[in-house]
Amino acid sequence: MKYIIQIFFMVLLFSSCKTTKEVPAVVEEKVVPERIADENTKAAAAVRNGKSDRLKKPQIDPEQIVAQLNMSESQEKSFLDFWEKNQAEMDKLRNESTGDRASMRERMKVFRESSQSEIKKILTPEQFNQYKQMLAKDRMKSRRGGQ
Repeated sequence: MKYIIQIFFMVLLFSSCKTTKEVPAVVEEKVVPERIADENTKAAAAVRNGKSDRLKKPQIDPEQIVAQLNMSESQEKSFLDFWEKNQAEMDKLRNESTGDRASMRERMKVFRESSQSEIKKILTPEQFNQYKQMLAKDRMKSRRGGQ
């Protein structure tokens, strides 16, 4: 009886080890270095040429600003005209970039200061404070990756 039980367990053990199912082979996806390098160079070229979406598009919609600040019709017209002109000037500055970051940073700083003074002329002091808060929130949002 002892041998029969041992044979039974051995048969049970071996039968459970044998499977008729075939395990599918693991397919490893090969990373093509040329493709990665190509994508990286496209992204770098877009940034160098000023065609990056992040660099070209304003983060805040001007219509949203107008709505949130409850601007009068004359303020709205002046602000939207200024906004369009300002964006065109910013694009021009970005495209003229020669790679000298320090001089570009200084030119942008001067440009932002002049833009702020123009906006200050269009808005009331209360609206201007709200505008600055909106920009600060947007800046923080973009730094956190849109959260």
